[in-house]
Amino acid sequence: MNICGYSSCDLANGKGARVSIFISGCTLHCKGCFNVESWNFDYGEKFTQEYKEKLFKDLSNSWIDGLSVLGGDPLEPQNIDEVTTLCKEIKETFPNKTIWLWSGRKKEKIIDLPIMQYVDVVISEPFIEKFKSSSKYFGSSNQKIWLAKTGVDYDYENLYNIHAKKEVFVGEKTRGFDCGCEE
Repeated sequence: MNICGYSSCDLANGKGARVSIFISGCTLHCKGCFNVESWNFDYGEKFTQEYKEKLFKDLSNSWIDGLSVLGGDPLEPQNIDEVTTLCKEIKETFPNKTIWLWSGRKKEKIIDLPIMQYVDVVISEPFIEKFKSSSKYFGSSNQKIWLAKTGVDYDYENLYNIHAKKEVFVGEKTRGFDCGCEE
């Protein structure tokens, strides 16, 4: 599996401060896709043990709320086994961190996949250019955001203008941290 992007502190792709990983490869080829280079399965770099160690180290930070898995499409047949294993290991290591996953596949095709037991929130459906939207977590109005374990719609509108605010432990002292950015 290749990755074509990585962020150790992302405030745009999911609730809170997150580590984001972009998985290479997508056969859907949605017209108007903002990330066309990610369609190629060979684009980017191999997801090595060193990358995995960096990912786990970054996730261990107290200010990180979880992992966002984007692409390309992480649920491509060439990627899904490795992505499922990775999500399982992350959920076992960091049970209180959330995992958000983006896929252009239809909800009814992916809701019963084994990976869903490790994922918390899913953004699904193909990007459709004529329905382009400025929504917080997806690019076209046909796309859905839902809870992986139940399939229930996720209430993202209530999160739209919330600022990331946490308490960060520095040595023995606690101080408030407000990044001043929209989540």
